[in-house]
Amino acid sequence: MAPHPGLSQTPEPKNLGRRNQDGGSRLKLITEQGWKHVGDFYDPGVSGAKGSRPDLDRLFAFCRAGLADVVLVGDLSRLSRDMRNSLNFEHELRQLGVQVIDVDNPNADELAKMFSYLQNHWMREQIRRNTHRGILAVAEAGYWPVGTAPFGWRIVPAPDNPKRKIVVEHKAEAATIRKAIELVVDERLSCWEAAQRLNALGHLPRNSSRWNNVSLRWVLKRSEHLAGEWTLRKAGREIPVRGPAIISAERLRELRKAMAATSRVKNGNRVYPLTGQVVWRMRLPIPRPLP
Repeated sequence: MAPHPGLSQTPEPKNLGRRNQDGGSRLKLITEQGWKHVGDFYDPGVSGAKGSRPDLDRLFAFCRAGLADVVLVGDLSRLSRDMRNSLNFEHELRQLGVQVIDVDNPNADELAKMFSYLQNHWMREQIRRNTHRGILAVAEAGYWPVGTAPFGWRIVPAPDNPKRKIVVEHKAEAATIRKAIELVVDERLSCWEAAQRLNALGHLPRNSSRWNNVSLRWVLKRSEHLAGEWTLRKAGREIPVRGPAIISAERLRELRKAMAATSRVKNGNRVYPLTGQVVWRMRLPIPRPLP
């Protein structure tokens, strides 16, 4: 391992771990300093605010193994867009004897880097707020705001604005939901039994090969969705989002009653072992141990 660049007195090339960014200034700096390039680290399509990213984790493993003296970034925001993560990353790399160098400002001191981290954090917060405002505006206008549609619906372009989306009934999935409700409400089957029946009839879930008790109960418990109503919660606001109802209001009440009757955990009978709130099978509380 070569000495730290600031203390180097040997012509031996330095090891260099760098984030893969385009630009002649990076190559010029590597050439001028006589560094040896030993790795590229790049996380496309992953939020820079995350504290753990595949190539970022690999970079730190690389540095912890003593394989790099310098991390060269095209911009400090490429390291992280979160203030706390940026400072933590910088501190850990400094403890490892690894220097972080910004290509745009290679002579930046600690204070200059801190201001850059703060600016990146602020910019990310502004982007997040603007994104939330856009999502809320789309929902208020009556369109589908963001994400995939719940089971039973599908997303299509809005007839009055092709750039916006609305939800419509997914015929096959809606038929599966109605059949499941028929099994649970009319035939009084448990969710486990209804799941087995649905699998046998070929009414399958969207993203897996078979229904089970948990997946079916999760779909049926989202009862407000079955009535074609969603609540979008963003930035402390609640905005109703509506679509076509799969079942009627009366059928919804019947489903809720049936689901409550087959629930394994009743209200007031939840078990919290770490707080001493443990119950016997007869539902009598176990006495707390003496201190």
